[in-house]
Amino acid sequence: MIVVGIQKTEKGLRCSAFSKQGHLLFLQTFSCYEKCLQTLRDRFQDGNFWLAFSVPACYVLVRCFSSSLKKSLLRKTLPFEIETLFPYAQEGVFAPVIQVESAVSWVTLFGIAKSQLVKVIEDLKSTGLEFEVMTCAQQALFRFCQRFFSKSNAFIACYLDQGEGFAILIKNNVLIASVTLPQGDAENLERGIGFLHQKAAEVKQIYIAASEEGNWKAMFERLQTDKLDIEFVDAALCPYVLSMGSALDVMAGKYSVRFEKTAWQGELVEKKAIAFLKKQAKLVLFVNLLLLMCGCCSYLWAKGKIHKNLKGIVQHYPFLHKVHEKKFTDQLREVERLAKRPLTFKEEKKAPLVADLLLYLTEHPKLQAEVEITDFSYSIEGSEAIVSLRLRAAFGDIEAFYKDLLQDTQHIVPSSAHYKREANDHKVEFRFKG
Repeated sequence: MIVVGIQKTEKGLRCSAFSKQGHLLFLQTFSCYEKCLQTLRDRFQDGNFWLAFSVPACYVLVRCFSSSLKKSLLRKTLPFEIETLFPYAQEGVFAPVIQVESAVSWVTLFGIAKSQLVKVIEDLKSTGLEFEVMTCAQQALFRFCQRFFSKSNAFIACYLDQGEGFAILIKNNVLIASVTLPQGDAENLERGIGFLHQKAAEVKQIYIAASEEGNWKAMFERLQTDKLDIEFVDAALCPYVLSMGSALDVMAGKYSVRFEKTAWQGELVEKKAIAFLKKQAKLVLFVNLLLLMCGCCSYLWAKGKIHKNLKGIVQHYPFLHKVHEKKFTDQLREVERLAKRPLTFKEEKKAPLVADLLLYLTEHPKLQAEVEITDFSYSIEGSEAIVSLRLRAAFGDIEAFYKDLLQDTQHIVPSSAHYKREANDHKVEFRFKG
């Protein structure tokens, strides 16, 4: 398979194609100015190639943190980290890279606002190409340095071109931080490099990929000291650094950055749909009426099915009607009475009592008075109860409750826990063992 990394410039496309044969990696670099898709097909006549594109660094935020949680549980807490680290937690697309060490895991989060990502993708339409993979410029630069400059354990890498300028900090093979660098401003350039150097004082090496335009070397000579060694990327490679890095990230597989298509294609479909609806007003009215009728039928069918299922459960737990009709806090007395009732099931695998579940939630130390349960539902599956809660409280209280669930292996199946933010509410789902 051939992977082609693409970088779009004002003049055209910079392309880097990698192909692997055994342990050997072959590279081709070339530029496309028009009829890009045809150019690629002419070069790779079998048509077996992947296209990878890196989103410009100015649109992507990079955040890094460490955690002592296991990797499987760590992934479940990422929504809380994203909420505190990014300004567009609800309207963003995120790609995590998790690297596990002996006692701690390092997480690098790459995030971009959906609206910005859609603009970038729409700008790419002029090329006539459809990209299989969307990574980012910071990760592309990291992969390039990892492949060609792997001497140092900690280093700073800078990319400076007419279109964009940014720098990244790498430590123990982890991308720690990133800063954008203003073009042609020596003072701010030094400030940006200094910011990264403060985060890792042990850095001795700076790698610089700079276009021939501009007096970059003169600026970096001011940073040259006994403690910092500066090395420039070969001028012939500089134009293709990001396209090469994008392809290398795809080929690496492990720890690669991918903004999933499902996260941003929906936005494009929605925009196309709006444009179509504006032109087809009569068709819109007809479709809406049809959808409304289908929705009503689906609702009535689903409602009947729910009542049928609920009727069977209520035979064993008659107080369920009250749980759905009254506030959760009003049921404490009923719960205390039912908690003393013996099990009525004689099955080999006994399902947990609803009373046990309600008592567990009532007495949970992280569900204090300031946490309001606005909705509560459950269903029995085998020997476990599938529970869904809708909570309203301060973000920190919700986070504390959720992380406690992940640690409670006695009552909860940690791998089943899920969190989702919905408007002003927080939805938490888990399996309760009793």
